[in-house]
Amino acid sequence: MLADRSGVSYNTVRSYARSPGMAMADIGALLKLARTFDVSIEELLDFVEQ
Repeated sequence: MLADRSGVSYNTVRSYARSPGMAMADIGALLKLARTFDVSIEELLDFVEQ
């Protein structure tokens, strides 16, 4: 599960997945997710916007 692999809470991951354009992203959570996917935060955000 992404929450377990990244160290980001399940509820945070779920809120990002449900409304990627609406959630206020926590910089710490973004950093953990970017590290999990081995991408930069910029690449992570660019992927979400497309």
